[in-house]
Amino acid sequence: MLEDLETFDLESLSELATDLPQALDVVIRKIRQNPLVVYSQPHLLEMPAIACAVLLSQIWFESPLDVTPTFLSNPLRVKEVLKENWHSESISGLISACAHHSMLFHNPPTDRDSILGIMEDVHHSLWHNYALDWLNLFLNTSFGRSALCQLEVPWPILLADKELTSPDLSLVHHMGEGIGKTSLIDVFNSLQSKENNRPPPICVTHPFAGWLFYPSVPNIPNLSEGDVEIHIALHRRLQQ
Repeated sequence: MLEDLETFDLESLSELATDLPQALDVVIRKIRQNPLVVYSQPHLLEMPAIACAVLLSQIWFESPLDVTPTFLSNPLRVKEVLKENWHSESISGLISACAHHSMLFHNPPTDRDSILGIMEDVHHSLWHNYALDWLNLFLNTSFGRSALCQLEVPWPILLADKELTSPDLSLVHHMGEGIGKTSLIDVFNSLQSKENNRPPPICVTHPFAGWLFYPSVPNIPNLSEGDVEIHIALHRRLQQ
């Protein structure tokens, strides 16, 4: 199927991309291979898929292109687009594509439901500064713990730079089973090992995730199993 898509022109691909994620992948790749095409065929910028591709590929252009109105007419890959453009001049318009991004941008909420919406819809890197406060808020209620256990968040990344001890996370043992609990148990076990002057445990989210809580990180195999974002965070620590 992907090989067939490669033979389509950008306009046809863009029409398909509103319903076919693979087609949007090809649109993005083609835009990055030849950014000048949007100047030679300016009508392409009126297509939402092209607008999405441009917003995800701004570094391929000499100057930012304003495609906000077109993007908002049919937003695609909202979470990715808003993450990539969070610090751009266009973000004030783009955030209207998602209520939870808008909340975080304008006035971070304090009520539980809105916070949960942000944690679900917004990339974790954008609410990193609130991670510990929000985690504590949710750990302290049965509803919050139920929500956390289903939330797919790489907690080792979010909590590695926080003032935190393993007893602070003791309530994770009262959570139901789920991907969220697994991530937090990795944090708990890593902190406990550090506090007892032991090497970090082999973690479930990523075998080396526990090293994020230690002063230095050992060499990590390039092809390692586990969460990709944790893997990237480990390599960034290696380069510091």
